[in-house]
Amino acid sequence: MKVFGYVRVSTSKQAKHGESIQTQISQIKAYSKAKGLKIAAENIFKDTISGSTRLIERTEGAKLLDSLQEGDTVIATKLDRAFRNTADALNTLNLLKEKGVQIHLIDLGGEVTEGIGKVIFTVLAAFANFERERIASRIKEVKQKQIQDGKFTGGSVKFGFKLENKKLVKNPDEQKLIRKARKLKKEGLGSRRISSYLEKRYGINLSHTTVASLAS
Repeated sequence: MKVFGYVRVSTSKQAKHGESIQTQISQIKAYSKAKGLKIAAENIFKDTISGSTRLIERTEGAKLLDSLQEGDTVIATKLDRAFRNTADALNTLNLLKEKGVQIHLIDLGGEVTEGIGKVIFTVLAAFANFERERIASRIKEVKQKQIQDGKFTGGSVKFGFKLENKKLVKNPDEQKLIRKARKLKKEGLGSRRISSYLEKRYGINLSHTTVASLAS
């Protein structure tokens, strides 16, 4: 029987600050010692990847799952460090239970494969998933509000606009070209001909697909 540990952070920055890789490893080692379990350093798998990725799709997570044999034990610090969402958590739990592997989650008090531990695991997995979805929804709402307020939310600046004081404002020269493109389209010119005209007349190189989008 072997004891394995699994730790995860989302970014390289988080690996150095806050709940770092080393912090999680220390917690797993302390928990193992308290439970009378021995865990070798080479049996601790470390991922730096978003929690939105399933355990089996993570580089180290997949290696961990491939390494497990009947009677082995896996220890992680928290539910959301190990799993993507409720479905990922429960599917993996059932898979490992059938394989004869125990899962210990420190934040849930220990082993979660049997009895009341599994009930608590199921409930908290659902709440963890709900919380992630709620946060994602809030982020989306904030970005939509920022866009409505003309704030720049990242990425490339769309033709016809420019960035001033972290806000998108209309670029008068480019807006003039957009109006010209729309006028030419009404006159019956296709996107490729309009693109060619703008390049020859104004020295602006816009693809026909960009022109089609601007002139719509």
